[in-house]
Amino acid sequence: MEQLGKILIVDDNEDVLFALNLLLEPLAEKIKVAVSPERIEHFMHTFCPDLILLDMNFSRDVGWSSS
Repeated sequence: MEQLGKILIVDDNEDVLFALNLLLEPLAEKIKVAVSPERIEHFMHTFCPDLILLDMNFSRDVGWSSS
C-alpha cells in the first residue's frame, strides 16, 4: 500500500485525535497531533505536513480567532 505522507491533525478533542491517529496510522508516513490552532505555524515549519485535518470550531470552543 502506498504511503500518504505526513499528516497533521488539529483538534481540541483528544478522543478525536486518538481515533484519527489510530485510523490513519497504517496509511501515513508520520502523523503529528495538536490540540491548539496556535501550533499550526510551528508544525508547518518543522514538520511540513502533506495533509492537515483541522477542527473548524476552535473559535467557539476555545475562544481562538484568526484576527
